[in-house]
Parts: sequence; structure tokens; C-alpha cells
Amino acid sequence: MNSRTLITALSFALIMGVVGCADTSKEDTGTSSTPTDPTTVTTDTSSSATDTGVPTTNPTTTSTPGDTSDTGDSATSTSLPTTTDVRTLVMPSDPHIQYLGRWDRSVPDEPWCGWAGCSVVVNFEGTGLQATLNPGTETEYFRVIVDDDHQNSTKIMVSPGRETYDLVDGLPYRAHKVELVKETYTGEPTIFQRFGVAGLDLLPPPSPPSRRILFLGDQTLVGRSLEHERNDLAPDVMGSHFGYAGIVSRSFDAEYHKIALDDATLTTMLDLMGRTDRDDPDSEWDPAEFQAEAVVVQLGANDVGRLKDDIVTDYRELILAVRERQPDAHIVLFNAWGWNAEEPSQYTASVVTFMDDEALSSATFPRLFEQLNGCEYDHGGMAEHLITHLSSELGWEAAPSDVMSGFGSGGDVANGGFEEVAPFGGFGWRYHEAPETVRVLDAAEAWEGEAYVHLSEGGNLHQPNPVEPGQVITFTAWMRGTTDADEATVSLDFRPGLFGAAPIATSSETWSLTPEWASYVLEATAPESVPFAPDPSQIRVTVTARGVSEVDVDGLEMVVNNPPITTTTVTTTSPTGTTTGTDTGLWPDDTGSSLGGDTGPFDPSDSSSDDDTSIPVDMDSGTDSAGRSSGSDSSAPSPSEDTSTGDSGYDLDGDDSAFL
Repeated sequence: MNSRTLITALSFALIMGVVGCADTSKEDTGTSSTPTDPTTVTTDTSSSATDTGVPTTNPTTTSTPGDTSDTGDSATSTSLPTTTDVRTLVMPSDPHIQYLGRWDRSVPDEPWCGWAGCSVVVNFEGTGLQATLNPGTETEYFRVIVDDDHQNSTKIMVSPGRETYDLVDGLPYRAHKVELVKETYTGEPTIFQRFGVAGLDLLPPPSPPSRRILFLGDQTLVGRSLEHERNDLAPDVMGSHFGYAGIVSRSFDAEYHKIALDDATLTTMLDLMGRTDRDDPDSEWDPAEFQAEAVVVQLGANDVGRLKDDIVTDYRELILAVRERQPDAHIVLFNAWGWNAEEPSQYTASVVTFMDDEALSSATFPRLFEQLNGCEYDHGGMAEHLITHLSSELGWEAAPSDVMSGFGSGGDVANGGFEEVAPFGGFGWRYHEAPETVRVLDAAEAWEGEAYVHLSEGGNLHQPNPVEPGQVITFTAWMRGTTDADEATVSLDFRPGLFGAAPIATSSETWSLTPEWASYVLEATAPESVPFAPDPSQIRVTVTARGVSEVDVDGLEMVVNNPPITTTTVTTTSPTGTTTGTDTGLWPDDTGSSLGGDTGPFDPSDSSSDDDTSIPVDMDSGTDSAGRSSGSDSSAPSPSEDTSTGDSGYDLDGDDSAFL
């Protein structure tokens, strides 16, 4: 027996001795479970090497730098908890490592990634895994997913400088899969430097994703406040994995690249989409390395305020640039409606119509989150709309989403029984972290299912959903108190399609409750369209515990008396060809018969969703009063938006506070 065989045999015997009678059966992961030789490579330039003392740091703390002459790791590190004394160091060039996202691997053992959403995936046989990372000078956050358990994944803080982190330890000795996802991009690109396996070695990598999607976007795509309902901009609640790009990609088994910047515009994306490093214009990415089947463009919000004609021109230039880099991809213009009188969703379908590109479409989603940035369940709602659109356009089959949607559908509310929960803890009704609003898991006490919400001392929960003028809303809540003195109020208020807009009508009722579950019903009618007044496009449902009352809530349901709100696919024919787009039929007075925008001038009697937004807006540059111009609004709009100040009407320049 030669020395190498002896070392291998002794190593394997040691493992078996430590594991003892533990179950060593292998989970079927689609990969080989045959142990590999831990002594295959033993030099510093190898793709793997055996080690018995990989230093480590707690993933949520920063260690004091120590002697870096050997490994460069922290002197305060401790050994990785494991059921075996064998360690295998795996260098980044190892072919068993799968890289997803926009990685620069020009130096094989120092790959780096800047853009959030990139990841490394490995299969290994053992009990734990470490990673050595260097994020540069800023703190970054990474998510660790073990054995495809996304809901119970963990997030680690990666501090500046080179450190080694425990990704997972104490696992049963068998085959496991770990994915390490970059959640943030706050500073410099992160360098991945090695894995440390508590076990024998890596196994062959999982099969690569079957599809590819490229996402281009601004702050919504960045994932600001993804894990917080109140627009917290701290990096530790930012994210990518449970943002809509990640949700959609997992639903379609797709690898994705996410190129997103808070202040990105249509013109700045022309340059950004070709970079590997956000801040380095020379870090050119070769598009041949990632030819996507779909490109989702979620831009235009940071362009609002400019001339519409200029924005449309920029859309066309960006689409042509994307088409040059991604010649075979289907391009989707994906935008929200219901937040601004100039929102791009009003005319992106018109851009599609006149681009003469059969592989170009537009899709919209209602902007239902009341904060500047949406949380995970808002992204779940966005993802639901995009998944539906891509399935329709491309014929893709989608797996169920792994993040709940906070957007109601079919005229009903979302998660009215509180059975679903987003990974960060929210359940689709704001605000879950308020101490007066508590979701309770108790099937014996719930009116239905396993969960209900307990409100105390003025606590409330609320949820916005789309509505159309004239709809009759019937809302039902099952409630109970702790005594006959407890009271609860249900309110239904209707709001226009502007971010932060105050209600234009409200219906509410207060009931005295009993300790027994009972249903309480409130009916209200959305205001009809009125000339020179904003139309309702959103209904906000609120349930409140009055005073010091203790109130349990369950089984919330909303029904409309006319056809439910749906997303439809509409085909239009223009001189340049036939184009298919998506129309929600939800912009004020839009009957769903257009693609979200005709080209006609302002007309108060126009009931389509045209360029003038179908609501009284002074498009000329004169002074108006109460939303009316001095006789010029019946003509075609001027090239510029309303530049008047101090008027009391409903304008485009944002100087009117009466509606906010």
C-alpha cells in the first residue's frame, strides 16, 4: 500500500469512527455521493487541499485582525464545529463550483462579483461549509441556502477585508447543497477566495438552470427595504434573493443577471448594462457570455419630470441597444401604475407598438405599497404579474412562487386568512412589526385555518388593492373581542393613483363585539368618474381595535359586484405591424380596450387611457385654477408639462399639495 492510499484510508477510517452509527444514507440530489480522495491536491496552487485548522469568524461579527502571514485570516478564529477532523480547502478554480450571475473569472482563483444576485453553488459530502470572502472596504450581505430550503435560509454580514465565515455546520454527514447569494452591492466588488469543506470534498455540481433572464432596473429592482415594511434604507434589510427578479427566476428555473442602481435612468443604463463593475467604465462585460431568453426593463421612474417625447426617445434608444447585445431575447418593459400623473406605464405600450419588434412587449403592475420601496410580499405581487406575462408571451411553464403576494386579485384582498408569511415575517397586511398587531398561530382558536391576528389598544392592520370607479365593494371580516365592551372599526377609503394621495371618499363602521367569532359586513361604492376630479384607483381596507379593546381578526374577504380586476392581453395593429401588450384595465377610466395609451390630445370626455392620463391635467404652460386652464386644454397639449405654480388644480409639476 503506497503512502497516498494509506493517508486516504486513514482519513476515511477517522471519519467513520467519529460518525459512528449515524445514518450515512445519501439524499437524492441528482449528484454522485461517492466519497472523493481528500488528498488529491496538496499545494497552495491546487483546486483543493487537506487542512485540519481552517480559521473562522462568527458570520455576524468582525474579528480583530491577527497574524496574516499564513492564511490571512483572523487570529481570533476558532475551529469549525464538525463531526469530523478532516478539512478540505477548495480553491475557486475547482470545476465542481457553479457560478451564477455576472462574475469576472479572468483570474481563476480570484473571481469577483459586484452586482447583487450573483451566487456560487456547491454540492459536498460532509457536515459543514466555510467560505473565505473579501468585499473590499464596505460591508456586504450574503444569503446562505442549504439543501434548497429558501424559507429557512440565513443572512450573514461580510465585513471589510478578507475573512473566513461559517456558512453552515453541524449537518448530518451526507450529501448537501449550499448556495451563497450576494444580496447587496454597497461598495466594491467582492472577491471569492475559497471554500472549506468539513468532510471529504466537493461533489459534482448541480445541473445548470434551464433558462436565462437579464433584469435592468432602478431602486425597485435594487431591493431597498426588501425586508422591512416602513422604507428602511439600511443595507441589512436590502436584498436580491427574495426580490421579484429572484422570485421570477426561480419560478422559471432561470439564471439571472440583475443590473440595478437606485438612480438609474434610461440613458445611464445604456452604459451600466455593459459593465461588470458598476463604478468602473472599463470593466466591460462580454454579452456573448450570457445570452438571455428574456430581458426585463424596469426603468423610467427616475425620468419622470422630463418631456415625454424625450423619454420615449430614450426608451427607443435603450431598446435598440439591448437588442444589439441580446439579439434573440424577448424584451419586456415592466412598470408600475398608480403612483404619478406622468408615470411611464401610460405610454410604454405605445413605445412597443411603434418599435416594430415582434419580440418586445410591455407589462404593468399596480403600485400598491404605500412606502417609497416595496417589501418582500410587494415583490411577490410584482413577480406574480411578471410571471403571468412571461408565461403568456413565451409559453414558459412556471413553478409556484416561493414568496407570497401581497397584492389582492380577482377583486379580493391578499392573504385574508393570514395563513401565508413572507420570509422576513410580514404577512401582507401592514404593519406586522407593530406591537399592537400580532399574528397568532393557533388552529384551535382561529376562525379558519391555523392563523389569526390579534389587535390591541388602537392597533390596526390595513391593505391597499386596485379599484375602479363605480365598483360596489362588499367587505367581510370575522372578529371577536375578549369582552362585550370591545369594539372594532372597519374603514374602506378610496384614493387616486398618486403616491401619498389622501382619500377622496371613505366609508366606515364601528361594531361592538362579543367573545364569539361573528362576521361583520361593510359595503361601499367607489366614487364615479367626475370631470376635473381625480378618479379612484385604489381602495385601502383598515381594521382597527378601538381604544383599549382587544380584537381578534380572521377570514377577511372583499367582493366587487362587477367583473373582477384582471390583467388581459390585447393585440393592436399599427402601420408597422401587430403588437401584443398587457393591459390591466385599471388606470382611471381605462376600459381595458387599449394598450395603456392612445395618442390623442386631452379631452375631458375621453374615457380611454391616453397620453393625457384621462384625468384633468393642465398640459399647457398657462396658469390654471381648480384643474382648468384658461381655455386651452381642449386643444392638443403643448410639448411641456404644466409649469404653473401655486394653482389649486391637479397638475404634473408636483406643486399641488391639495391632493397629497
